[in-house]
Amino acid sequence: MYKCSLGRFHVFEELGLVPFRTALKKLLLVILGLLTTAGAALVHWGPVRKYVIECERVSDLICTVERSEATGTRRWRFQFSPDTAATIRIVPRRRSSDDVYLYLRSAEHEVFAAQFESLDGVREAEAAAAQLNQLFQSTLPAKTRVEVRPPAYFRWLSWGALSFMVLLIAVAYRKQRFDEQRTNNQYEPTSPGSPT
Repeated sequence: MYKCSLGRFHVFEELGLVPFRTALKKLLLVILGLLTTAGAALVHWGPVRKYVIECERVSDLICTVERSEATGTRRWRFQFSPDTAATIRIVPRRRSSDDVYLYLRSAEHEVFAAQFESLDGVREAEAAAAQLNQLFQSTLPAKTRVEVRPPAYFRWLSWGALSFMVLLIAVAYRKQRFDEQRTNNQYEPTSPGSPT
């Protein structure tokens, strides 16, 4: 039999809630750890690191769209008609800056080319579209290349948020261990003949 220095621990012991509370805290820590791991994987493998649009006019208009990610680089090659134009699509968002996308459009195709994620995304997209349209409207052989890189600070902010989450989990785990030790110390084993 065990006695506890605080009355509420007698109640928890009689109801069998002490092991349940401990198991629940451990389960929550495990869930937070899994979520943090998933977040780290998403930050590392999810974002696009670079877009490249390379177009060349010789006899035909040929454009190569490239997307670089952590898992590798993917390329798509398209042949466009003379009516091709680079267009911008802006998608408003309520709680952050608007999403800005660049498309290559013709009668046959509408190809997503890049997303602009910086604070000056609209201005950068307009400059990229103007550069591409200059080639599309020309009748002379020419070649142009546009590179779009997401801002580095987005990546650092994401890693900073994950690091903060890891710190919170470490603090919660240490507190949980401290509470376990304190609870165990409050249960003092007594011999069968000693008073309770």
